[in-house]
Amino acid sequence: MSQSAFLIAVVSLQNLGFNLVHPVTPTFIAEMGMQDWIFGVSYAAMALTSFLFSKEAGELCVRFESKGVFAVGCLGYAAMQLMFLASTNEAQVILWRLLSGFFVAMINVASLVYLVRSSPDEKRARNLTYLATATAVTTALGYTAGGIIGDAGYVRSFFAQTGVLAVAGLALALLGSAYGTERVGLGRLLRDGNPLKLGSADFRVRHRVVAFLAVVLVSMSALTIYEQSLNYYLKDMLDFTPADIGYLKGSIGVVTLVANQLIALRLMRRGRLLRSIGVVFMLACATSLAFTIAGSGPAFVAGNLVFTVFNAMHLPLVQELVTSASPEHQGELVSLYNEMRSVGWVVGGLAAGIAYAAWPQLPFIITCALFGLLAAMCLYGDRLQRRFPQ
Repeated sequence: MSQSAFLIAVVSLQNLGFNLVHPVTPTFIAEMGMQDWIFGVSYAAMALTSFLFSKEAGELCVRFESKGVFAVGCLGYAAMQLMFLASTNEAQVILWRLLSGFFVAMINVASLVYLVRSSPDEKRARNLTYLATATAVTTALGYTAGGIIGDAGYVRSFFAQTGVLAVAGLALALLGSAYGTERVGLGRLLRDGNPLKLGSADFRVRHRVVAFLAVVLVSMSALTIYEQSLNYYLKDMLDFTPADIGYLKGSIGVVTLVANQLIALRLMRRGRLLRSIGVVFMLACATSLAFTIAGSGPAFVAGNLVFTVFNAMHLPLVQELVTSASPEHQGELVSLYNEMRSVGWVVGGLAAGIAYAAWPQLPFIITCALFGLLAAMCLYGDRLQRRFPQ
């Protein structure tokens, strides 16, 4: 087995472990008697530190072997999750989720660095695609497995997660290859780890790129509001068991994979990307309105599955929109895309928690409104782009 294939297998295991606890988190929050807003705020806390530490994690992968950074990330995140399990109030949950974000950054960055270093140039894009596909599949599997395990007690899902993450981290550390390191001083770690620093001095963000990044920020905020609220809504309002949540989220994962492979890739090749994205956002807005009105029952579940088709497609389309805006500066654009995505996670997590505490259906209404706004932005942008090509 090649090292790139081994990395994909290890990350698949790690990602499965990541998602084992998601179906039981609403049950844990409910049984501990915590406030409704904690699920969104705790996610935002994790996303914030992950964003702030991502570039620093990249520098660590220069100073140390990326396989070691990955292992530390897995073991550290597992430890933080056990502390999360031991939490008895909201302040403790926020603290441990804040700290877990550092380890999430280490895992995400180190895995990509290892894959890039282990892949020949001609196979790099293909391996990145394989990694994305494996991540989608194992996310669905993790939700389903976590729900089934958690039906017998949410503690079991936490312990299962700890074991899986430990195996994944140690497997890469012990069996992975070494690709060399550089001596990096503290000054460089602090300077180049600055999350607000762009890649090269000659990069200038044009108005069009700013508009595209605004689409990233708003769309990721909408996506996070929806995803973070749905889990809690299913438990709190519809009394879903962890297994029920796992099955539904697993189905959503399968729909996501199919939608991206069969539809999104074709839309990328058709041209007029802004128009395609605008139509996708419009359909997402309409279906989110439909399941929000339904509120419960089979219509709510079916509406969420249909919504997922359009919700899933916009991610690769928006990424392509941003990274193709300036081919000579794709590295900087990818960095900006990832940073805007992280900011969207923070904003969306906070908004989800606050909105849900005010009214359980409010997050879905906000999601609908944001997708409607995005549709208008993209369709108007398509008109401008045709009128003023540059």
